[in-house]
Amino acid sequence: MSSRRETTESERLLVVKWSKEGKSLREIASLIGVTHGCVQKILQKYKKTGSVANIPGKGRKEILSTTANRKIIHSLKKDPRFFNVNNMTTFSAKSEEEEKLTQTVVTATEPSSISLSDNELSDSDSNESNYHFQSIEGSFQAIACSSRSLTMPSAQINGFRGISFRNILLRQQITQNYQELKRRIKMRATRIKNSKMTSFYGMSAFDNTSKGYFRQEICAYIYGMNMVASIVLFLVCCSIFLDF
Repeated sequence: MSSRRETTESERLLVVKWSKEGKSLREIASLIGVTHGCVQKILQKYKKTGSVANIPGKGRKEILSTTANRKIIHSLKKDPRFFNVNNMTTFSAKSEEEEKLTQTVVTATEPSSISLSDNELSDSDSNESNYHFQSIEGSFQAIACSSRSLTMPSAQINGFRGISFRNILLRQQITQNYQELKRRIKMRATRIKNSKMTSFYGMSAFDNTSKGYFRQEICAYIYGMNMVASIVLFLVCCSIFLDF
């Protein structure tokens, strides 16, 4: 099922960016969620005028139309946190062109400031980036690895548009690329002596215009607050034991 809509400026910028990177028109149309013809019109207008402003788009595909994806959204609807953006910690991955459109954001620090050891990052691939985030819920570290060709030159905390953290251990079907996610999770889990002290989360890109539909899926290994809390609890228990 499809419906008419106008593409956003950020989406049109992505069409031009991905076209320059060599992606096919059909691949771009699938990623943005519009028809092949819409992508052609955007590129034709850009070649003629050098602008991507006010280009109407039509035929947005309902990404959650397959049986498998309907099951995903059905299971997520049971979790009230999923559709309540105000209760979620989110960040968005944007290109340099898109960042110019965003005025007030909190940008994550560069990978060089991450305190994870080299051993934990030795098998990272070209699609993997490391960030340190600061949000109202506290500070934490994340290794975000793309299950598609989602580039992440920087990451930003944004309460209304971005990528939401989801627990994929309990919701294994949240991504269409679950086998790849599963492989990477196992790779990370082998490095943890006590898995209960570490949390794994999945993330899915969405924005207000797509009404929560998934457009990209990435996985993440979150390291920080759970580990710290466990260590503090252990020290408190030791202190109480020694007092007796």
